[in-house]
Amino acid sequence: MSGGAKNFYNWLYAEGRKGKGPSGVLGWIFLRLRKYELHRVKAAFSLLEKGEKLIDLGCGDGTLLALAKKYRKYNKLYGVDIASNVVQRAKKTLKKELGKDEKFTLVATDLDKQLPFKNNCFDAAVCLAVLEHIFDPYFTVKEIKRVLKRNGILILEVPNLVWFPRRLSILIGNLPKTGDEEGWDSAHLHYFTFKATKKLLEDFGFGVEYAGTTGIFSGFRNLWPSLLGGDILIKARKI
Repeated sequence: MSGGAKNFYNWLYAEGRKGKGPSGVLGWIFLRLRKYELHRVKAAFSLLEKGEKLIDLGCGDGTLLALAKKYRKYNKLYGVDIASNVVQRAKKTLKKELGKDEKFTLVATDLDKQLPFKNNCFDAAVCLAVLEHIFDPYFTVKEIKRVLKRNGILILEVPNLVWFPRRLSILIGNLPKTGDEEGWDSAHLHYFTFKATKKLLEDFGFGVEYAGTTGIFSGFRNLWPSLLGGDILIKARKI
């Protein structure tokens, strides 16, 4: 992505800017049942194993990194995001949650370019609600594999194109909405299914150990996640 993409995401995630929220009947239901939601950050955190170094690719406000340190899963924290204002927000979160003297590394970088880290240096990587925004997912997955140690863990989350309401949307001639932000389908460039996402990871040398979904009533959704789940949450290991 170019500088235009960085400018776009700095605008999209500017602090205090009100973006679009869930809309329509499903949005109305979601807002009233949100207290029953298993959020992707908590779900991803629960799948992490203990280790030394963790990187969050698309670190957002830094909540997951803070959880990983507070609950002693990881000692060394790294985060990257394309939007510099998001990186600054993550720094504030980590200092607030962990203390001003806590050490961590946060970098504003484009995930369509080589990561500024050495080979085989991380025990785990998390990539939530990011890969659908990337111009070249193949390159990004290859880079994640490069920086992970052997047997390192990847927790990946993307929207599920074939969630039942999206199937109905396509059936009646509409485009499936996989996000709630501005832009053409929330600036999502790619669509994913469980089968396609597993194949993507397996093609690049990952073994998939868990595939499920998050959201409201996630236990029920996980009875048939490809149909009932709005997203795809995967735990994979570098072979």
